[in-house]
Amino acid sequence: MLSSLITGIFALGGVGLGVLLEPVKAAVAGKAKNRQDRAELCTAFINTAAQMRSYLLALNVRHRMRKVAGMDIDDQVIQDIEENYFGCRTELRQQLLLIQFRGPDDLAIQAGHVRNADRGLRDARFELDDDGQFDRHVMPRSLKAAAQAFEAEIEKFALLARKYT
Repeated sequence: MLSSLITGIFALGGVGLGVLLEPVKAAVAGKAKNRQDRAELCTAFINTAAQMRSYLLALNVRHRMRKVAGMDIDDQVIQDIEENYFGCRTELRQQLLLIQFRGPDDLAIQAGHVRNADRGLRDARFELDDDGQFDRHVMPRSLKAAAQAFEAEIEKFALLARKYT
């Protein structure tokens, strides 16, 4: 009889403790899920921004090949690159809005800086070679500066994202 009473008391204590700890477990699981979601969103944002940079640089090379070197460039190739770029741009805008929605604020602000740096690179995508000689491996100075600024903003975002994931 005494053993049944002791077993009952311990069982009741275990159930009570479980009930008390359930909200704590749920909160910890929720925070882990939020961190994972934020990490996936930030990874997608970084990948999209890097793709956009590549597409803009590819557009510039094709533009310089046509204008400076006088090469015949298939319009379909240029159109495909532009469509890919604008598709990525739409994705980046959606990801930026999700980051602004979820926060934290300083991560959302840095994501906005990445988007603004994209605009700067997009504005420089039709720059021609400084010396009038085409070399696909040498970017015009203004394009190079815009590309480096864009990449620097992506890197700042990545460092900040690491802090929150």
